[in-house]
Amino acid sequence: MRYSKEEIIQNIKDCGQSLIDNAEKIANDYKYSGEIVITCYPNPYDEAPSIHVENTLYPEKFVERF
Repeated sequence: MRYSKEEIIQNIKDCGQSLIDNAEKIANDYKYSGEIVITCYPNPYDEAPSIHVENTLYPEKFVERF
């Protein structure tokens, strides 16, 4: 499936709204959280648009030792 320009624009808006709606869940409350990387895929072939969230977490015991 190939998306039209208008559909891609709407997919980007949908991804943005989903990020806004789920910002608190994405940020989470892990004590030793590092960087958060968010990637939006608005135009994947044969799939729905998607958002990939990567969150770096540091082990609590390691951080507490140093």
